[in-house]
Amino acid sequence: ADVIEISYDTDGGNEINKIIIEKGKIILLPTNPIKNGYIFVGWFDENGNFVSEDMVLNENITLKAYWISKDAKTYTVKFDSDGGSNLGSIIVEEGKVIYLPINPTKEGYVFAGWLYDVIYTYQPGETITVEKDMTLVAKWSNGESTVTFDANGGTASFSSKKKMGGLYSPTS
Repeated sequence: ADVIEISYDTDGGNEINKIIIEKGKIILLPTNPIKNGYIFVGWFDENGNFVSEDMVLNENITLKAYWISKDAKTYTVKFDSDGGSNLGSIIVEEGKVIYLPINPTKEGYVFAGWLYDVIYTYQPGETITVEKDMTLVAKWSNGESTVTFDANGGTASFSSKKKMGGLYSPTS
């Protein structure tokens, strides 16, 4: 079986040895590192994405520890995946900007963004400045849409429709 390597950059915390896992398997997160004067928040990948416990890996990765000073004012940002993969929550220093995490997954649905305060929708990779505790709820689409065909003066007959790669294609 193909294997991949997970390395850990603890950014001044105690050293954590790299591990080898089978390609396509769920990530193995180690026991949280320790750094004097700081609170461990979580692991981020090379692109600054928060890494969750159910992330599947297909290539070598280095995870970087994210720390907050014990003296800092902090808030919690919760990610409610509404039945999708668990992304948990993160602790953020007041006034700091966070990048929204990668898409959660949910069987039979397409991720449509993060909903905040019922009216704001954000996409993964967008940033939010954290000024209070927040809960972001995953917004899902079943991938279905209504399609109207205009025969433009002609006639058309469709007996059924089927879903093809997220698009509907009429069949006659």
